[in-house]
Amino acid sequence: MDFELLSNGRKVLWIKGEGLEVAVTRGGGHIAALRLPGLREDVNPYWQPPWPSLEPEDVTDEKVAAEYGGPPEGRLLASILGHSLALDLYGVPSKEETAAGGVTHGGAGVEVWKWKRESPAALLGQCEDAHARLGFSRRLQAEGTCVEIEERVENVCAWDRPIGWQQHVSLGPPLIEEGFWATSNCDLGSTHPQSFGMGAGLIPATETHWPLAPLRSGGQRDYGRPLEAAAQANDLLPFGIHEPQTAVFKAIIACHSTVPDKALEHVATRHREGQRLA
Repeated sequence: MDFELLSNGRKVLWIKGEGLEVAVTRGGGHIAALRLPGLREDVNPYWQPPWPSLEPEDVTDEKVAAEYGGPPEGRLLASILGHSLALDLYGVPSKEETAAGGVTHGGAGVEVWKWKRESPAALLGQCEDAHARLGFSRRLQAEGTCVEIEERVENVCAWDRPIGWQQHVSLGPPLIEEGFWATSNCDLGSTHPQSFGMGAGLIPATETHWPLAPLRSGGQRDYGRPLEAAAQANDLLPFGIHEPQTAVFKAIIACHSTVPDKALEHVATRHREGQRLA
């Protein structure tokens, strides 16, 4: 299968619909780029790391220690970009799990995936996390101006157990820049139970109501308004919807941007998650 290269050298496959094109990486299965008619190819709403982004098979323990901060985060940071998958774990593994080979957000994002092209508009990607004993597949189908994504997780252990399964969507400039804010019909939520270091501005493990979140420095951050320069990416927290309604998330740019308004319609993709197979 022929792979194209992003500007950072990562190998990707593209699916192409009538109104958009989406790229996924060969390694890690990350949704890495979006192209729209009339949008310059060098403008990508998905986050690209400012450091060298490596194919998973090119990552070594020595590189992780010397260039990416060491395990367990460094193994992921070496290859992460765009919209990634957190499978069986969201956050940092324990010291014991790290010593056993655990990786931040699980192993799916650092595995080499197998890809099958079904059509110019459809791809099927698969990987296996031997550490977690999980198989995973993601099918992407471009339809007009949307992408439909179907995912399946297979538990290959001999016993049933709970499984963590989260989408880790990271957007970047020029979509996320000064003057950006977001709105949603969420209601109750909580800050992440773990602190993300000294740069994190929110009090961890605290219940809150959208769009407010408690600050370590006192007061609250309003995610319904443009974020200040000190806001950190990891500060954004999970919110739920407790009424029987469809979730809505809308990104807003208050200042001039090279990304047209219609691009915002395509960043949020529809997911249909399959049943867990015991």
